[in-house]
Amino acid sequence: MWKLEKGNIVNCIVAETGELTEGKKYKILNVNSKISQVEIINDKKEKKSYLSVRFDKEEL
Repeated sequence: MWKLEKGNIVNCIVAETGELTEGKKYKILNVNSKISQVEIINDKKEKKSYLSVRFDKEEL
């Protein structure tokens, strides 16, 4: 199993209407593993936290 870390590029697998686009790549700005959230810049250009299950780590 992979671990999400700051700086990782992730693929959105569960969209959020108006905020996240399924299939779009996002860069992780911060990780809070205690509550399973990652912070990214969303489609509205806002820095926001989302549950990490919305994302899949890109294979490099």
